[in-house]
Amino acid sequence: MTVDWPIAELDPVRRLNVLAAGIPGAVVTETFLDTDPVRAWETLSDLEHTVPEIQPHVRQFRIVGEEQGRMVADVRGHAGLRARMSIDMQPFLCCMQSRYLVVGMAVAPDGRGTRFARMQGLRFPRPFPAALKPFAAYTIRTEAQRVATLAWETA
Repeated sequence: MTVDWPIAELDPVRRLNVLAAGIPGAVVTETFLDTDPVRAWETLSDLEHTVPEIQPHVRQFRIVGEEQGRMVADVRGHAGLRARMSIDMQPFLCCMQSRYLVVGMAVAPDGRGTRFARMQGLRFPRPFPAALKPFAAYTIRTEAQRVATLAWETA
């Protein structure tokens, strides 16, 4: 007996939302970019330049190698904080995680422009992620505005 199972194709932005649903306290913000998705992704996927540009607390983001098929980056903040990030980069979708943080970004075509999503979640035990959710929501909304500006400047 052969049963045809339904197939659900999810664009990268929807995939990021599904990932966020499984992370306690994760926040996703979406915005529209008035540029082509390919051009937006070319800018966004240049992590060493884009991450410090859109995240005000990041001073330096440097790719240092690869482990188990994923890129590895050293991240340094203005306050002296350091983190090592594991990066899963796919077409139009990037997920990064450190010991305490999970972040992601994705783009998908939307009419004559691009839908951009940014996700952030903390890898702490409950109730900390939920308590910090309003701050994370404000932070990633601000970062999404910086991405829109960056996308406009590079268009």
